[in-house]
Order: sequence, then C-alpha cells, then structure tokens
Amino acid sequence: MKIVIDTDIPYIKGVFEPYFGKVIYKKGIEIVHNDIKDAVALIVRTRTICNEALLKGSGIRAIATATVGTDHIDIDYCNTQGIEVFSAPGSNAGGVLQWMIAVLFELSQGTGLQGKVLGVIGVGRIGGLLVKAAEALGLTVLQCDPPRARIEGDKHFFPLKVLLKECDLFSFHVPLSFKGVDATYQMAGNDFLK
Repeated sequence: MKIVIDTDIPYIKGVFEPYFGKVIYKKGIEIVHNDIKDAVALIVRTRTICNEALLKGSGIRAIATATVGTDHIDIDYCNTQGIEVFSAPGSNAGGVLQWMIAVLFELSQGTGLQGKVLGVIGVGRIGGLLVKAAEALGLTVLQCDPPRARIEGDKHFFPLKVLLKECDLFSFHVPLSFKGVDATYQMAGNDFLK
C-alpha cells in the first residue's frame, strides 16, 4: 500500500514506513493527481487542495490533515466517494493562545490592557481559553457564540452587533462555513469593518 505525505509536516518522516509498503514525501503544494492515483491515503496540511480535480480516479480512501481546519478539503466530495477525512482539532490550542496573548500585548503598547473590552467570537476550546486568559489580564470580555447561546441561553453570550458597539479588540475563533444560520463567510466583511 502507498501513502503520500506532505514533507513539511514536522516529525512525520519514518513514522509510517514500518506499516506501509511505499511512503512518498512531497511538498504539499506540489502534490498532484499523478502522485496519488495508486495511493490509499494522503497526509497533508493546508497547502494541498483536496478536491475532485486531485482525487477523482485515485485510490485514496483516507485523508488526514495535520490542521484543525478542513477548508482545503472538499468534504462533500469526499463523502460521496467514501473517503474518510481526519483532522487535528485542538492540537494547536496552546500555541494559538500564546500567539493571541502576544498580539494583545502588541496592540496595547502605550495604552495597556486594563479597561479594554475584548470581543471573542466563537467560544469553543481556543476561544474559551482566550476568554479566561484575557480576563486574568484584566480585560473585560464579551462573548459571541450563537450556537452555544441557543443551547446554554444568552446569559454569557451577546449578539455580534453588541460586540461591534462595545469592544475595542476582536478575536475570531470560528470555522469557515458558507451555509446555514451560523454561516461565518463574510462575518468580518465590509459591514463589520465600517
């Protein structure tokens, strides 16, 4: 069995060789249909766009992405073809939180964080960690998470338009989605930035 792996995924070289007959490493952006036509699995990052153009007629049965998001994978197409998709949700939570705290300090140079109001849009694992850390740093935090608000009530959650009026800083922790009542595409579009 053959698998194709993005060569830029840290620490992956040598992991799969004992289990697969052939392991091919290639830069994610350079992976093309010819590379995967006789492979059963693909291990990628966001650089590899996994859509019908890449996958059609291949032997791929599983795609694993070393990322939280799956925007680079056509999930609908994979579902119709019986291709399983695996992602790594939460795997970068600590790193994202550290980066966000660094950004908050950078943005507050000269003015400090006390008295500032942070709007956190999307209060899942990473957004929730940021809420706790920001409050510990003395910020007031307003949370916006419509799916959670519907389940848990509005006690801790505010509509996005309230955050727009009340917050000095914003942090988005939402998946990119195009459909449904909670679609996030263009959430921070022109109307938001006015």
